[in-house]
Amino acid sequence: MATPLPPPDWLKGLLQGAGFTFEGLPEGSWKASRPQDGKVLVGGPEAERRLVGGPEEPVPSRETLFLFLPRLPRQRERERASRAGLHLLAPETLLKDLDHLLSLADPPEPSPAPLAPSPPPVEAFPEAPSPFPPEVFPRERVVRPRVGWDDARRYAEDRLRGYRIRPVLVPFFLFAYRIRTLPDRDPAGPYFWAAAPAIPGDVEFWSPRERELVPQIPGEWRRLPGTREEGESRARALSAARERHGRVVERAEWRGGLLVIDRTLGALGMEEVEMGDGALVWVPHWLLDGLNGRIILDAGTGLPASLDPGEGPTP
Repeated sequence: MATPLPPPDWLKGLLQGAGFTFEGLPEGSWKASRPQDGKVLVGGPEAERRLVGGPEEPVPSRETLFLFLPRLPRQRERERASRAGLHLLAPETLLKDLDHLLSLADPPEPSPAPLAPSPPPVEAFPEAPSPFPPEVFPRERVVRPRVGWDDARRYAEDRLRGYRIRPVLVPFFLFAYRIRTLPDRDPAGPYFWAAAPAIPGDVEFWSPRERELVPQIPGEWRRLPGTREEGESRARALSAARERHGRVVERAEWRGGLLVIDRTLGALGMEEVEMGDGALVWVPHWLLDGLNGRIILDAGTGLPASLDPGEGPTP
């Protein structure tokens, strides 16, 4: 039987920063829950038990249950979980699946209550671009950080020696785009978001609920100067989008009496992607420099980033 896997400190801090609360369960198991949208993450032997035999009580209709396993689930287990409405996480795929877990889902419908003044809406991604940035974002925006100084310090302590921490704001150009060749394409959507850093780094694809955009954030965040113009960033974002949504191309041929099938991913054509102009968005990052290397941590998602800010700002 696999050894129960407690939540790493960085994961626990990330979940708590996203509004989850932790509680211990019998036999070394644990549970993290967020009442705001009904998401629940269960780890340890309890996760295995729920996967194999199902929960003792049915999952409430307004609850989304995630099971954190210490191993990759088998195909049959994935099929069983899909039928039961369960979401499976594993250490090998955790970073890829964190977006789904951390994103704030729509809260359940509230029960009827007397009308009361509602607070002003939180400024975030628009529901529909009109049609693309910068019309969507007439002024620059900043991503609200979820990972604070203490989280960054704990992350550095586990991985670096003689470290120092510097908070920086990295300039990104955010582009909305659509794929013209999607089946049953609606002229008003669907749309996707590509974020190209204005410094050396990979293009990122953002979920509208993954980050919260605000006019400004507190703290001493130093802005990094951009080295790429909007035009160059747009070309890189367009190229990355064409590859991301490309089609699988199969080629079969006989070689020495064997049928060999090669599968490659072909990029979409230039005419198949519709992309608007860019909007400037500042993304907070933690520069963690140690004697044994450097880690750049995205303060909005808590994940390592592929960026090259050079030496960074002087403290």
